[in-house]
Amino acid sequence: PYSYPYPNAANAQYPGSLSLYFYGYGSNPSNGTFSYAALPLFADSIQNLQLTFKVYRSNTSVVSVGVLTSQNDYSSFQQIASITPATDGWETHTVRFDNVTGTNRYICIAARAGNGINRFYIDDISVERIPQCPSVASVSIDSINDSRVVLSWPAVAGVSEYEVEYGLVGYPSGFGTVID
Repeated sequence: PYSYPYPNAANAQYPGSLSLYFYGYGSNPSNGTFSYAALPLFADSIQNLQLTFKVYRSNTSVVSVGVLTSQNDYSSFQQIASITPATDGWETHTVRFDNVTGTNRYICIAARAGNGINRFYIDDISVERIPQCPSVASVSIDSINDSRVVLSWPAVAGVSEYEVEYGLVGYPSGFGTVID
Protein backbone atom coordinates (compact mmCIF):
# COMPACT_ATOMS: atom_id res chain seq x y z
CA PRO A 1 0.00 0.00 0.00
CA TYR A 2 1.12 3.50 -0.68
CA SER A 3 -0.04 7.08 -0.55
CA TYR A 4 2.00 10.11 -1.41
CA PRO A 5 1.69 13.85 -2.08
CA TYR A 6 0.96 14.32 -5.77
CA PRO A 7 1.90 17.93 -6.58
CA ASN A 8 2.07 17.47 -10.38
CA ALA A 9 -1.69 17.33 -10.93
CA ALA A 10 -2.31 21.07 -11.11
CA ASN A 11 -5.96 20.65 -12.02
CA ALA A 12 -6.54 18.33 -9.06
CA GLN A 13 -4.55 20.25 -6.48
CA TYR A 14 -6.74 22.07 -4.00
CA PRO A 15 -5.60 25.72 -3.82
CA GLY A 16 -2.64 26.27 -1.51
CA SER A 17 -1.93 22.64 -0.65
CA LEU A 18 -0.64 19.27 -1.78
CA SER A 19 -3.27 16.59 -2.25
CA LEU A 20 -2.96 12.90 -1.44
CA TYR A 21 -3.34 10.73 -4.54
CA PHE A 22 -5.06 7.35 -4.18
CA TYR A 23 -5.03 4.55 -6.74
CA GLY A 24 -6.60 1.10 -6.94
CA TYR A 25 -6.76 -1.24 -9.92
CA GLY A 26 -8.25 -4.63 -10.67
CA SER A 27 -11.57 -6.38 -11.03
CA ASN A 28 -11.65 -7.90 -7.55
CA PRO A 29 -11.01 -6.05 -4.25
CA SER A 30 -9.36 -9.12 -2.73
CA ASN A 31 -6.55 -9.45 -5.31
CA GLY A 32 -6.13 -6.03 -6.98
CA THR A 33 -3.89 -3.12 -6.08
CA PHE A 34 -5.00 -0.55 -3.54
CA SER A 35 -3.73 2.43 -1.61
CA TYR A 36 -4.78 3.75 1.76
CA ALA A 37 -3.99 6.35 4.38
CA ALA A 38 -4.54 5.53 8.05
CA LEU A 39 -4.79 8.45 10.41
CA PRO A 40 -3.05 8.42 13.80
CA LEU A 41 -4.74 7.22 16.96
CA PHE A 42 -6.98 9.86 18.57
CA ALA A 43 -7.35 10.32 22.32
CA ASP A 44 -11.15 10.45 21.99
CA SER A 45 -13.20 7.32 21.34
CA ILE A 46 -13.67 6.76 17.60
CA GLN A 47 -17.46 6.58 18.17
CA ASN A 48 -17.40 10.30 19.05
CA LEU A 49 -15.62 11.38 15.86
CA GLN A 50 -16.40 12.40 12.31
CA LEU A 51 -14.12 12.82 9.30
CA THR A 52 -14.56 15.69 6.85
CA PHE A 53 -12.49 15.92 3.66
CA LYS A 54 -12.43 17.22 0.12
CA VAL A 55 -12.27 14.73 -2.75
CA TYR A 56 -11.50 15.24 -6.44
CA ARG A 57 -12.21 12.35 -8.74
CA SER A 58 -10.19 11.81 -11.88
CA ASN A 59 -12.49 9.13 -13.28
CA THR A 60 -15.49 7.19 -11.98
CA SER A 61 -14.13 6.71 -8.48
CA VAL A 62 -15.26 5.23 -5.20
CA VAL A 63 -13.76 6.48 -1.95
CA SER A 64 -13.85 3.83 0.78
CA VAL A 65 -13.82 5.23 4.32
CA GLY A 66 -13.54 2.89 7.23
CA VAL A 67 -11.63 1.85 10.30
CA LEU A 68 -8.68 -0.42 11.10
CA THR A 69 -7.76 -2.38 14.20
CA SER A 70 -4.07 -1.76 13.50
CA GLN A 71 -2.73 1.24 11.60
CA ASN A 72 -0.41 -0.98 9.54
CA ASP A 73 -2.81 -3.87 8.89
CA TYR A 74 -5.14 -3.18 5.97
CA SER A 75 -6.61 -6.69 6.29
CA SER A 76 -8.50 -5.39 9.37
CA PHE A 77 -10.30 -2.73 7.25
CA GLN A 78 -14.02 -2.39 8.04
CA GLN A 79 -15.83 -0.13 5.56
CA ILE A 80 -18.10 2.52 7.10
CA ALA A 81 -18.93 4.53 3.96
CA SER A 82 -18.57 4.21 0.22
CA ILE A 83 -18.58 7.61 -1.49
CA THR A 84 -18.93 8.10 -5.23
CA PRO A 85 -18.09 11.72 -6.09
CA ALA A 86 -20.68 13.18 -8.44
CA THR A 87 -18.47 15.54 -10.44
CA ASP A 88 -14.94 16.00 -11.72
CA GLY A 89 -14.40 18.81 -9.23
CA TRP A 90 -13.76 19.19 -5.52
CA GLU A 91 -16.55 18.00 -3.21
CA THR A 92 -16.72 18.03 0.59
CA HIS A 93 -17.86 14.87 2.39
CA THR A 94 -18.35 13.99 6.05
CA VAL A 95 -18.40 10.49 7.53
CA ARG A 96 -19.52 9.82 11.11
CA PHE A 97 -18.13 6.93 13.14
CA ASP A 98 -20.82 6.77 15.84
CA ASN A 99 -21.92 3.27 14.74
CA VAL A 100 -18.44 1.68 14.80
CA THR A 101 -18.22 -1.46 16.94
CA GLY A 102 -15.37 -3.73 17.94
CA THR A 103 -11.71 -2.90 18.46
CA ASN A 104 -11.31 -0.68 15.40
CA ARG A 105 -9.38 2.42 16.41
CA TYR A 106 -7.86 4.00 13.30
CA ILE A 107 -9.71 6.02 10.65
CA CYS A 108 -8.76 4.96 7.12
CA ILE A 109 -9.37 6.32 3.58
CA ALA A 110 -8.78 3.84 0.76
CA ALA A 111 -8.88 3.36 -3.00
CA ARG A 112 -9.82 -0.29 -3.44
CA ALA A 113 -9.70 -2.39 -6.58
CA GLY A 114 -12.92 -3.25 -8.37
CA ASN A 115 -14.28 -2.62 -11.86
CA GLY A 116 -10.99 -1.32 -13.27
CA ILE A 117 -9.18 1.87 -12.27
CA ASN A 118 -10.15 3.72 -9.10
CA ARG A 119 -8.24 6.95 -8.48
CA PHE A 120 -8.93 10.19 -6.66
CA TYR A 121 -7.31 12.99 -4.67
CA ILE A 122 -8.01 13.86 -1.03
CA ASP A 123 -7.30 17.16 0.69
CA ASP A 124 -8.24 19.23 3.76
CA ILE A 125 -8.77 16.25 6.06
CA SER A 126 -10.37 17.18 9.37
CA VAL A 127 -11.33 14.95 12.30
CA GLU A 128 -13.52 16.42 15.01
CA ARG A 129 -16.09 15.43 17.61
CA ILE A 130 -19.55 14.79 16.15
CA PRO A 131 -21.51 17.99 16.81
CA GLN A 132 -24.86 17.89 18.61
CA CYS A 133 -26.36 19.65 15.59
CA PRO A 134 -24.56 18.37 12.46
CA SER A 135 -24.12 20.62 9.42
CA VAL A 136 -25.30 19.76 5.95
CA ALA A 137 -23.06 19.87 2.88
CA SER A 138 -23.57 20.52 -0.81
CA VAL A 139 -26.53 22.87 -0.37
CA SER A 140 -28.19 23.66 -3.71
CA ILE A 141 -30.62 26.40 -4.65
CA ASP A 142 -33.44 24.70 -6.56
CA SER A 143 -35.41 27.89 -7.26
CA ILE A 144 -35.41 31.49 -6.14
CA ASN A 145 -37.56 34.60 -6.61
CA ASP A 146 -38.19 37.88 -4.74
CA SER A 147 -39.94 36.25 -1.77
CA ARG A 148 -38.99 32.57 -1.73
CA VAL A 149 -36.03 30.24 -2.08
CA VAL A 150 -36.13 26.43 -2.29
CA LEU A 151 -33.01 24.68 -0.99
CA SER A 152 -31.97 21.03 -1.09
CA TRP A 153 -29.07 18.97 0.28
CA PRO A 154 -28.13 15.31 0.71
CA ALA A 155 -29.61 13.75 3.84
CA VAL A 156 -27.36 13.52 6.89
CA ALA A 157 -27.29 10.01 8.38
CA GLY A 158 -29.17 9.83 11.67
CA VAL A 159 -30.85 13.24 11.21
CA SER A 160 -34.61 13.50 10.69
CA GLU A 161 -35.25 17.23 11.27
CA TYR A 162 -33.43 20.30 9.99
CA GLU A 163 -33.36 23.98 10.94
CA VAL A 164 -32.39 26.72 8.51
CA GLU A 165 -31.13 30.06 9.79
CA TYR A 166 -31.01 33.10 7.53
CA GLY A 167 -30.56 36.85 7.70
CA LEU A 168 -29.18 39.89 5.96
CA VAL A 169 -25.69 39.66 4.48
CA GLY A 170 -23.11 39.52 7.29
CA TYR A 171 -25.51 38.70 10.14
CA PRO A 172 -23.84 36.87 13.05
CA SER A 173 -24.70 33.17 13.31
CA GLY A 174 -27.25 32.57 16.05
CA PHE A 175 -28.98 35.92 15.46
CA GLY A 176 -30.88 35.16 12.26
CA THR A 177 -34.39 33.91 11.59
CA VAL A 178 -34.76 30.14 12.15
CA ILE A 179 -37.25 27.91 10.31
CA ASP A 180 -37.83 24.18 10.65
